[in-house]
Amino acid sequence: MGLDEHVLLIAPGHGNSGRGHWQTLLERAHPKAVRVEQKIWNAPIRRLWTAALDRTVKASRRRRFLVGHSAGVSTIVQWATRYPSPAHVVGALLVAPPDMEITLPGFPPAWVLRLVGWAPIPRQKLPWKTFGRRQ
Repeated sequence: MGLDEHVLLIAPGHGNSGRGHWQTLLERAHPKAVRVEQKIWNAPIRRLWTAALDRTVKASRRRRFLVGHSAGVSTIVQWATRYPSPAHVVGALLVAPPDMEITLPGFPPAWVLRLVGWAPIPRQKLPWKTFGRRQ
């Protein structure tokens, strides 16, 4: 079964992904891509971001492959440890996971990330096959 038969759930990071971003290009190129929409893109709050991912995952029973970038990776990992993983999620591509336990350029300070639930970072194995790339 190829990726064309799966729904790709695109989980962008802090600030969303712009027009030329690889996630946006992938979304346009894949016939069944769906972007996880966040209400507040520049103030990531774990509870809200993981709930949005959960709603998007559960919106259909079609096989899903998750594609996360930056804070989108953190959203996928935090979601996987807090919500039961549906059988129709078959894997994930995780690109450039941020270290949400330290202060990073462009992100809120580490103490704020901890306060809104991003830290500590879960370290358990995810329930499906994953592919990753660190920058």
